[in-house]
Amino acid sequence: MNVLFLGGSKSGKSALAQNCVHKLYSASNTFSQNNLYYLATMIPHDAEDEYRIQKHRENRNGMGFTTIEGALDIEKIRTNINKGDSILLDSITALLSEKMFSQNGGVNDCAGEDVFNTLCFLVDYMRPGNAVFVCDYIFSDGNVYSETTNMYIESLAFCIKELSVLCDCVVECVSGVPCVLKGELPFALSRRLDGTKEEARMEVVIGGAFQGKREYAKSHFSVKDDEICDCTENEVPDFRKRCLCHVERYIKGCLLRGDEAETDFEGNTILIFDDIFCGIVPLDALERRWREAVGMYLQNLVRNANANLTRVVCGIGMRVK
Repeated sequence: MNVLFLGGSKSGKSALAQNCVHKLYSASNTFSQNNLYYLATMIPHDAEDEYRIQKHRENRNGMGFTTIEGALDIEKIRTNINKGDSILLDSITALLSEKMFSQNGGVNDCAGEDVFNTLCFLVDYMRPGNAVFVCDYIFSDGNVYSETTNMYIESLAFCIKELSVLCDCVVECVSGVPCVLKGELPFALSRRLDGTKEEARMEVVIGGAFQGKREYAKSHFSVKDDEICDCTENEVPDFRKRCLCHVERYIKGCLLRGDEAETDFEGNTILIFDDIFCGIVPLDALERRWREAVGMYLQNLVRNANANLTRVVCGIGMRVK
């Protein structure tokens, strides 16, 4: 089976993809001796990259992966991996970056085509085994970039659009929740730690800027204007309010102050977030930390606090969990 996982920064896509390929591998390995491989495409260039790689290693520790490091080499695949095996490639985003941009500043105009050909090879080569792919969704920030960056974004979009045609299943990850866009998985994926189904005690609403999140909360959860607190970076919000809006700004303030963000909310609290995850990785270190902190905060709320999750687009709410 071939599966593509998409999602913004800290959407839980890597953990869900690991869970998915491990389940596929376990199901197909009942009467055979196939192997499970992790194709790591990121080549570290600084301490931050090293930290990210180490966290990924820790997350998949004990799952039985054999890791093949570095940018993908088709001949290395032929030598080490059999057709009945299962692979996880994480991520297409890093693979394209390594193929397109060299350390000396050069740009490979054919990188997009090269990466897509590699992905096509994997889809075909891995049958009747399993191939699971991970890619960042970086296409929704509305920023204007240089010609080179735009070429990278366009090339990545081309790769995942064409790959989605070849895959049996395409999954979008939202705050740790898998949303199947194409096909279906033969099993349930969950980020719940204990598998229990408790009654949700809060509502989380997420969406792009000016998409009608506040209006949605007011109409669907009967929230009054005087029950809403608009969060800022500069002060701690009034947690007595029933609804907190722009919680992502509160979390940025916590980063600036060195505070721990509050997660213990009472009653039927409604938390509203701007979606800040689906763009090119920011150059500014604080902006990167902020985006990741908000993503992890949302995942923990949805998973551990058992919150309902609704995404609002054009004023229309779609229940994700």
